[in-house]
Amino acid sequence: ASTDRLRRQADSLFSSYARSDAPGLAVAVVRDGRVVLSRGYGMADLEHRIPITPSTVFDVASVSKQFAGLAIAMLVDEGKLSLDDDVRRFIPEMADFGRPITIRHLVHHTSGLRDFWGTLGVAGWRYDDVISFDQILTMAFHQRTLNFVPGAEYTYSNTGYNLLAEVVKRVSGQSFRAWTDQRLFQPLGMTRTVFRDDHTLVVPDRAFGYQRAPDGSWRHVTNNLTALGSSSMMSSVEDLARWVINFDSMRVG
Repeated sequence: ASTDRLRRQADSLFSSYARSDAPGLAVAVVRDGRVVLSRGYGMADLEHRIPITPSTVFDVASVSKQFAGLAIAMLVDEGKLSLDDDVRRFIPEMADFGRPITIRHLVHHTSGLRDFWGTLGVAGWRYDDVISFDQILTMAFHQRTLNFVPGAEYTYSNTGYNLLAEVVKRVSGQSFRAWTDQRLFQPLGMTRTVFRDDHTLVVPDRAFGYQRAPDGSWRHVTNNLTALGSSSMMSSVEDLARWVINFDSMRVG
């Protein structure tokens, strides 16, 4: 009876998304360490009329940063790095700005590094261009000035989290994708979760992004980005429920 009531409440709350001609969403409810409801509404793929289910895989964008943050925390806990280490200890290609940029600065968005979206935009790049992780790192390595002295201010920086992913790679000797799969996703049973490190990677059961055109029709939002650490993680609501439960169970980290 409780499950039926939850389902009716969710169906009522998300009724406007329960359509066969529009994109939608997936939802999960976690209570006392278990999933008590998971539902999908709307379409994952409008061209092929594939509906969203709790197993549908989405690009979760900046939710990815939680996983990069835990990766760094685990390496700190294992004594493989310190939050107060200079990032140039691991990535000597970074410029010397006269003041060290520490791992802590990167984690807390206080490094002063310019965000890659703004920098590439000024250089004439489009959102739907192929933007690879290596290109983002190259941009970071060529920065010669900062927005502010490290630690003096806060400005949200995707670039900082891309550098954290590279730190994980260099400290562990594994790719960021391989490390997160082995140390985070597999132990938690997150079988549908992966950091997409190749924009041509085939991701089964993937939902595509859409936006409204001026005439009200739907248009694809092309995503050719591989910004490891800051975004580019693919996951389902079922897998993210396992992640939420881990905050209480502490099976990982």
